[in-house]
Amino acid sequence: MQPAQYPAQALYYIAVNSDVLQFLIKLFFTELTVPVFWIFRSLVKKHHRQVFQFVLRQNGLSPDKIVPLTAADHKELQVLMQQIQTEKRQKQEQHPTVSTQNPAIEWLIWIVKPPSLSSGRVEYVVKRLLTAPFRSALPFLTVLFGAANSHTQARDALAPYLEMKGVSNPDEQDALVVKHKLMFYQFGWAALIFSCIPIVGAFLAFTNTVGAALWAIDLEKQHFNLMSDDRKKIS
Repeated sequence: MQPAQYPAQALYYIAVNSDVLQFLIKLFFTELTVPVFWIFRSLVKKHHRQVFQFVLRQNGLSPDKIVPLTAADHKELQVLMQQIQTEKRQKQEQHPTVSTQNPAIEWLIWIVKPPSLSSGRVEYVVKRLLTAPFRSALPFLTVLFGAANSHTQARDALAPYLEMKGVSNPDEQDALVVKHKLMFYQFGWAALIFSCIPIVGAFLAFTNTVGAALWAIDLEKQHFNLMSDDRKKIS
C-alpha cells in the first residue's frame, strides 16, 4: 500500500473497530470541552501519541517487538546529517532566501506558518491569537504552506514509531525524511487534504494519526529498511 492511502485506510479501520472509534471520540470531545487543551499544545500531542500506541497494541506491535536501528545505522545518519547541513549552507550562500530580501513575504510566511510543536506554551497561544484573523483571510496561503511542508507533517505523525526505532533526535528524523522524501510527501499530502475538510477536519486529524500508526505497522511487518538510500529516485 502506498503511503498516500493510509489516511483513507484509517477511516475504514475505525469504522470496523468500535474500540478505536470510541477512543477517538472520547479524546476529541475532551479537547473540545476542556479549555486547558486549547492552550497547552503538549497535551494535544500527548493525545495523538496515545492514539498511535493504541492502534499499535491492537495489532500486536509493542515497542519491544520493534527492531531498532543499529549503531552503524546511526553513524550513517550522522554522516547524512552533516551532508544536509553542508548543502543547506551552500544553497543559502548561492541563493539567499526570499524572506531576507522582502520583509512583506517574510511577514506572510510568519502568519501562515503554524507554531512549532516544540514552541513554548505562551509563544504558541500568542501566535495563534495574533494570526487567526489573517489566516482566516488567507486560507489559500495556509494550505499552500502546509502542502509545501507536508513531509515534515508526515514526520511528526510517524515520530512515535521513529522513536521506537531509536531515532529520537530531530536531526536524525530529518535525515530519514530526506532519504525517503517521496513517501513522506505522499502521506503528508493525503493527511493535509483530510485535515483541511471544513467542520470535520479537527476530528480527521486524529484519523490521520491512526493512518500513521497503520503505516508504521506495515513498515515493521515488511521489514522496511529505513536506511535504504532512495534519494536518487526522488531527486
